[in-house]
Amino acid sequence: PTPWPAEKFAGLFTKEITEGMVVPRVERRGPAGLVTITVTRTGMTATDESLLRGAARTALATGSPVSFRHGADAVRELDVVLDERLPADRVAVGGLDRREAVAAGDTQRIADRGAHVVLDHVGTEDDEHLTDAERAALVADLVRAGHAGRILLSVGATGVAKGHPANDLPYSHVLTAFVPLLKAHGVGGDDVRRILQANPRDLLATR
Repeated sequence: PTPWPAEKFAGLFTKEITEGMVVPRVERRGPAGLVTITVTRTGMTATDESLLRGAARTALATGSPVSFRHGADAVRELDVVLDERLPADRVAVGGLDRREAVAAGDTQRIADRGAHVVLDHVGTEDDEHLTDAERAALVADLVRAGHAGRILLSVGATGVAKGHPANDLPYSHVLTAFVPLLKAHGVGGDDVRRILQANPRDLLATR
């Protein structure tokens, strides 16, 4: 089927911010504060590109930020969003603690473009993702490169999982287990506070 055009997605997303999110049988309730989408893991499709462009247009129209879980090429996908003239500091790119993304240099390149690097599997240690020790080293490298203001951390917990195993690891893992690793890798207290407090606050502020 022909994918929706970007403007149609933009209209849908904008209403969820200005009028409230759609809840089946309840109509609209609670406006969204963030446009978030996921790109196909095997590679960006025509629909994915429309979604990315629609999300960027919504952000420009409403002042809300955009977050997307990257697919096969995080940098190319970010470039689609930036092509809509959305400032890079209004964009968060998720999934950047996957081993393939780090090996490709995508984490550093996303930060170099000025977007937020989201390491959203803190506490997950499997073949697909970095270990927490490797994540902490990556954060330390980004901080040394001047990107402390571009890092976001998450455990990727899910409220309700559909079609995949639930992850109920609490965010407190970041504070109790991961922050000590950051400090052991030389990340100072001011940078830790910036990552945990200022960065999410600044991203979520409407502009």
